[in-house]
Amino acid sequence: MKLLFTHILYKRGIFMNKLALMSAATVALATGMLLADSGQANAAYVTKVNGGLDYAQLVRSDGSVWGYGYDFNGKIGDGGTVNSTALSPMPVSGFANGGTSIDAGYNHTLFLKSDGSVWAAGDNNYGQGGATPSGAITAPLQVAGLSDVVEVAGGEHHSLALTASGDVYGFGGNYNGQLGNGTATNSSTPVKSLISDVKDIAAGARFSLALKTDGTVWAWGNNASYQYGKASNNSTRPSQVPITGVTAIDAGKTHAVAIKADGTVWYWGTDTVGLSTAVTAQAPTQVRGFYLEPFTGATAIAAGHGHTLILKNDATVWSFGNSTYGQLGHSYAMTGLDARPVQDMTGVQSISAGSTTSYALRANGSVWAWGSNAKGQFGNGTTTSSNYPVEIKSLTPALTAEAIPSYMSIQLNYSYDGPVAEYRVYTGANQLLYMGTKTTFEHKGLTNVTAYTYTIYAYDANGNELAKSTLSATTKDGTVNVWHTGSEFTSIQLGYSGRGPVAKFVVTRDNQVLYEGKNTTFIDTGLLPNKPYYYVVSSYDANGVPLGQRAYDFARTKAATGTLQMTSPDAHTMTTTYTGTNFEVGKMVLRRMGELYYEGTGTFTESNLMPHQQVWYDYELYDTNGVLMISTRATGYTQNLAWSPLVLESTSTSVSFETHPTNANAVDYVIKKMGSDQYSGPESAYHEEGLTPGTTYYYSVYAYTSTDHALVNLLGTYTFTVITPAADAPQ
Repeated sequence: MKLLFTHILYKRGIFMNKLALMSAATVALATGMLLADSGQANAAYVTKVNGGLDYAQLVRSDGSVWGYGYDFNGKIGDGGTVNSTALSPMPVSGFANGGTSIDAGYNHTLFLKSDGSVWAAGDNNYGQGGATPSGAITAPLQVAGLSDVVEVAGGEHHSLALTASGDVYGFGGNYNGQLGNGTATNSSTPVKSLISDVKDIAAGARFSLALKTDGTVWAWGNNASYQYGKASNNSTRPSQVPITGVTAIDAGKTHAVAIKADGTVWYWGTDTVGLSTAVTAQAPTQVRGFYLEPFTGATAIAAGHGHTLILKNDATVWSFGNSTYGQLGHSYAMTGLDARPVQDMTGVQSISAGSTTSYALRANGSVWAWGSNAKGQFGNGTTTSSNYPVEIKSLTPALTAEAIPSYMSIQLNYSYDGPVAEYRVYTGANQLLYMGTKTTFEHKGLTNVTAYTYTIYAYDANGNELAKSTLSATTKDGTVNVWHTGSEFTSIQLGYSGRGPVAKFVVTRDNQVLYEGKNTTFIDTGLLPNKPYYYVVSSYDANGVPLGQRAYDFARTKAATGTLQMTSPDAHTMTTTYTGTNFEVGKMVLRRMGELYYEGTGTFTESNLMPHQQVWYDYELYDTNGVLMISTRATGYTQNLAWSPLVLESTSTSVSFETHPTNANAVDYVIKKMGSDQYSGPESAYHEEGLTPGTTYYYSVYAYTSTDHALVNLLGTYTFTVITPAADAPQ
């Protein structure tokens, strides 16, 4: 099937408007081609609106067709009472799905299905419904003899259909030659028009238009008002309009409009109910914008009974022509072919012009109408007309959302029943949880019996906010309680319980699963004494859905205790003993700077130390089963060096003395007087002659563990003062 969405799609109001889209990208949104990750299209929203004579039709994204307004001769197609008024959209019979396009004629409607078949409802006095002439078709009947149709157009008493091959077929009134088959004979069955290579069609009151693939425009039928763009007699065969380079066309009652490839808009024919003086253009004439400048940037056009709408490339809507019923949507004074912007109509993706009513479909999926609403053709439940656009709120897409709480999670389901490109889910203080096209999100890892608030946004393809919904939910009570029932040196016992339909518990420590089952107690073994341990207990239902979770960090194994003694029997030795108080020491391991010093029973003696030397060890105490019970560090000092009492004798010219360490083994001595060496050797006794009477001398005794008098071998120093007696002093 030929894709005509970029500027065709669904036609005309009474004589006859065109609903057109801005671009193929917009079409993708408007036709539900944007899919969520699940592969499901978004909820049904309006994709097409088409206005006719005092009524309108719409198509939703699910292919359903709806009608509202004045139901003369059953043209709404709902199968109800003819000539009644529907103030709100009514479903068209047989079109719960499958509808792709619609076109409203004078008092009949054409429906196009996705299989290329054409259906009709409403007035059929001339066979314009594709059936034997009769007063009314209240529910759509299929038009026989048509297939592979891509576009339909309804006129006053005739209908047109365009096939994918570029051929045009007509049926209904042909008294002015509007079927284009070379005759003036009415036909209730489709007859082929004498034209080919067509890509767009339009049906006026009693004339027809076709746009060929080469950009030329052709007209046939009535030409009393210069609908051909030139003076000529009515023709039963297509006659070329003097205009080229055209990309889109539409037909009003007795006038026609076209868009050229450069975005300019052209008008010909007569606006018979337009301004105070009818506007007649015998040849295609360029439409102007402000300051009499040529109007440019047009992407779509829609012709009503006596007015015209233009959709511009900035998504604004402009209009000119008759404004008797406010169908122009602005308050500018109209003087001929001067288009002016419709008030506040921005972000528009398609337009449609009914007889005296105008319609716009915005990119966010909202439908707007202005002009006459005397027959309920707004579809908003009233008959109040408006000179300016009114949102038909019952048709505006809404963002619906629900929150389904579980025990530790909340499932969010949401859907915007309009063209949406992205959803965003926030919680709390604008914390973003999700951004994407999925219509469901599960917020996990929550706390039991806690309220959470969410705000869900829908955005279009340009990042504009379409709608938002705020909702709250409280998680269910699946509270898990955990307690410590006892500890040994190497084990901890836990007890726990959970609310809700608990099928199993899972106990973890350091993200490692220790237990999974129905028991409500658990003993963790192989632990170290006097150590804290951190547990998490989770509960699940029979389907594995988390119900609750509790972290527990108050469990500690039983502490091993004992007595540590570090004693220094002399200045060279340190003895360490550990006696267990509540366990029996099986082995003691001592390390210093990571190196193994000792491994054995509970006592260790280290020799060859120096006086007042700091001694430290990293202890590991194991019980008789080899279980590490205590790991700690111990520090001590060896004894300070002790000297024997000084034995001193002196005369006026000599001195004798002796002293030595009593708790260390000195091997060699150095004796200094006044800082100078006097003696070096193994003896600790010393005698010296030749001193000066009445003089003070300072002596130092250095004790070494080796004849190597390096500093590391120095045990200690003993310093004292000697004063020799005066020569005449008693000796």
